[in-house]
Amino acid sequence: MRGNSKLVMAAALVALMVVLVTVFGRQQVPGSAAQNALWLPELKPVLPQLRKVALQSSSERVTLERTEAGWGVVERSGYPVDFKSLEELLRAVSEARLLEQKTSKPEYFSRLGLVDIEQPQSKAVLLELWAAPEQALVRVLLGDPAETRKGRYVRAASGTETWLIDQSPEPLTGAADWIDRHFLDVDFSRVARVTRTLPNGEGF
Repeated sequence: MRGNSKLVMAAALVALMVVLVTVFGRQQVPGSAAQNALWLPELKPVLPQLRKVALQSSSERVTLERTEAGWGVVERSGYPVDFKSLEELLRAVSEARLLEQKTSKPEYFSRLGLVDIEQPQSKAVLLELWAAPEQALVRVLLGDPAETRKGRYVRAASGTETWLIDQSPEPLTGAADWIDRHFLDVDFSRVARVTRTLPNGEGF
């Protein structure tokens, strides 16, 4: 009888272990559910509706705005944007996926280049995207590129959770970096005159 009791208890323990493995084995490690998910899932469906893109560091800012004439650099009186560069930026941020969750402690943000741009020592770039004039659809910080693997460190401008994403969008903040240089390839020996009229009516 004692032998049968031991067998029954052993069987019960095995059954309990199977149940525990089944239940807890299906649960993911905290934070892993977000891994490989899109970083900004709300962005891709509204890309055709974007009207403004702004990039700002602790020392400079550039604004790209869409008008009836196309995309222009606001700080250069609406001069045409290098659309290929803009397309590459938007593709990178809209297709980026979360690779690895990093620190959420502000004292370590400097290690990832994600200190708020209000701080003079910040190396981050604030990226803002508008689909409507009332409020920015996206406000995120782009930090350092990863040293040992592909990707870049990022976080929401209003949050403390930091991530490594699998894309490395180029955070250019100089107006000259965004102008379309197609016209600069013209053979100027064949140009007789160039006229430029600014929005305020002045020109040269």
